[in-house]
Parts: sequence; structure tokens; C-alpha cells
Amino acid sequence: MVQFADFFTTICKNNPPVEINLLLKMVAKNENRPIYHVHASLVLLPLYYAAFKEFYDVIRFTLDPIQFTSFLDKMPHMQDWRTAVHGNDLLLACFGFNPKAYTKVSTSTTQGQLTKSQSKALGTAPGGQQTNLTQDQVNWIEALHQIEFQRNRPAHRMEHLFKWMVDQRALQLTPKCNAQSSELVARVRFPETLHYMQVFLLSINKLFDLPLDTFF
Repeated sequence: MVQFADFFTTICKNNPPVEINLLLKMVAKNENRPIYHVHASLVLLPLYYAAFKEFYDVIRFTLDPIQFTSFLDKMPHMQDWRTAVHGNDLLLACFGFNPKAYTKVSTSTTQGQLTKSQSKALGTAPGGQQTNLTQDQVNWIEALHQIEFQRNRPAHRMEHLFKWMVDQRALQLTPKCNAQSSELVARVRFPETLHYMQVFLLSINKLFDLPLDTFF
């Protein structure tokens, strides 16, 4: 398997796609063997969001706060996710549909200013009396914003796409974007997300409770 990983890396001229490279690195290190055949990089594009949604639902709604904040701690793309969104019109249109949902917080934010979703993610009671957030809490909420943007994107994608197509018809232009374009750019801009979710679920013995075969 290690030789195969080296061979594949070579034929990609030492520059394989990010998702594939994550799989090759695991193979080279002999890590996480149970997911080689169902790795995130092998999920077909039309099924990518379905896989994401399955992983998201387990992580968001079944983990206790300690497990969930542990997941948020190492979310990939944390430093540049807003840049990735603002650098693409399709993603930016989805973000712009409800930008207040992703408003940044700071250590000067009080616990009472958090939404119910944010409070639940941190394992605190809504409307609590904590005067200032810790830096860890700020980081967790930013990671929460990112994963929720990726979760909400398809709904906002279709609303934006519908409006865009109506506008184009009014101008008698041919539409140049579609739902598949949005799926593709989300995968390209956030190539490590599904891999990270998958490995995390494997680490807490929840991955194979999901219908993984349906995504391949």
C-alpha cells in the first residue's frame, strides 16, 4: 500500500489534489486503514453534500459539548475560510443571503449575546452571566460559523441560483452557473472538511454507524 501511495504521488508529479493527498498520506503512514476504501476523496460529486450532511448531523446533534468542542478545536481552513468564501461569487452569494448568522464574536462578547445555537455548541445555558468569552470560546464559535456555512450553503445556493436565473432571463442572457458549480467550488475551496469529519467520527467509533456505501 505504501508503494502504491508513492507511485500515485509520482504520477501526479508530486502534486496530487488535496483530498487525494490526504488519503495517500494516511496510506503512506499506515493510518486509519478501515477508511481507505470509503475515504472522503472517493465520494462522487453528486453525493458529496449527502455525505457531508450525514457526518454533520451526527457531529452536531449527537455529541456532548466536550466532544463537539474537541471537534471544533481542529477544524481545517479556520484561518482562511472567509477569504475562500469572499474569493468566489457563488459562495459569496450564499454567505450574503444571511451574513448576520456568521458575525464574528470576540473576547469582549458577553455570554448573553450568544445565540441559542452558539450557547448549545459551547455547552452553556442561553443568556448566561459570563461577562467575557475566552479565546477558546471565540475560536469554537468561528469554527461553528464555518461548519454551519457549509451546512447551510445548498439552501442559499438554490435561492441565489433561482434569482440569478430570473435576472438573466429578463436580460435574455444564457445562465452560466448551476447547482453543480456550487457543489464543485465548495469542495475545491474546503477540500479537507469531509476528510476531517470522517477521521473524527472514526476516532469516536461513530463512523461505521452511517450508511457509507450509499456515497460510492
